[in-house]
Amino acid sequence: MLRRGAHIQEVIAIDHVAQHDGLLMAGRRILVVDDSREIAFLIEDILCDDGAEVRTAHSGSEAMALLGGEEFDVLLLDLTMPKPNGWDVLEFIRKTIPNMLGRTAVLTGMCYDREVAEALQDKGITHLFKPFQVDSLRKTVCGLLSRAELPLSAQSKEY
Repeated sequence: MLRRGAHIQEVIAIDHVAQHDGLLMAGRRILVVDDSREIAFLIEDILCDDGAEVRTAHSGSEAMALLGGEEFDVLLLDLTMPKPNGWDVLEFIRKTIPNMLGRTAVLTGMCYDREVAEALQDKGITHLFKPFQVDSLRKTVCGLLSRAELPLSAQSKEY
């Protein structure tokens, strides 16, 4: 009986976190870029359930077109895509909308590539390794949204 009660408390705690994240994400515009449509749509579903307005792109060129024409609060960007890839999109952002770098998280399956992890860390870019937990995704997005409230000079290191 105690075990069941503990499980109910865990479910309530998880639901409370999701509700809190939903308040932070409500109405925020998020761009999800991944050449895997399944991953992009999964992330879109999760963030939309939390109240965010989500757009998806499935290539670097599509992402750059959206970033050039619309404003987003957060960018979730897959690194490993056909050219132009995530690195190319990061360079585009650095040149055209540098304040977006501090509100960008890179999604990568290269969790064992030390050079990639170090390069991202050196550039001050948040990263989330695939596969990821839903809670980790929510925490990452909420962290980026909190950065959006900071002065631009405090958002990101120089790329």
